[in-house]
Amino acid sequence: MKTSHREIYQSMVDSLNAIDLQPSPERDAAAKAFMICLQHWSRLQSSVMSEGYESIRDEIYFFKRVKPLFTGRIEYFTKIFQSLAFVPPDPVGWPAYWRKEAGRLVQFHDQHAAFVEYFRKGYTHHDEEYFVRSIDAEVPVVWRTPYDSSAFLCSTHDELVAQLWAHERFHEFASIRLKSISLVHI
Repeated sequence: MKTSHREIYQSMVDSLNAIDLQPSPERDAAAKAFMICLQHWSRLQSSVMSEGYESIRDEIYFFKRVKPLFTGRIEYFTKIFQSLAFVPPDPVGWPAYWRKEAGRLVQFHDQHAAFVEYFRKGYTHHDEEYFVRSIDAEVPVVWRTPYDSSAFLCSTHDELVAQLWAHERFHEFASIRLKSISLVHI
């Protein structure tokens, strides 16, 4: 990772860790974390726009490893915020709700099984297709997320890496919620 990217990443992690030390409702903390990630992603975008990519290898590394560290967290905190906003008001519905939320990871894996295997096993034979900007592989605007402001900052598969990262961590979050509910009802 480039030094400038590492510094932005470390600043984001430090800011996120500071939230953990502040007592506040979970939804507020998730919203703050989302904003921190979005601000740092914006800083990273500016850095990449001005510095560019030194090589194809550098570009692949950015889309496969660096960008998802930021966008995966944006997605993760979005999932937390939304899940907390829609928890059923009646505690009787909580176990089913958190079970369904925890099940999102399985759905994602089922939907993207080939890519998850490719990524998890460390394959590289499709990296130039998946993680390099290309006129031939232009990312359709409808596939871009609101934080993907430029095609210069998009590849066809970096969003799947971010979603995988977010789903795995969200699964842990929802599973902990489900377990804590189960312990209360024992």
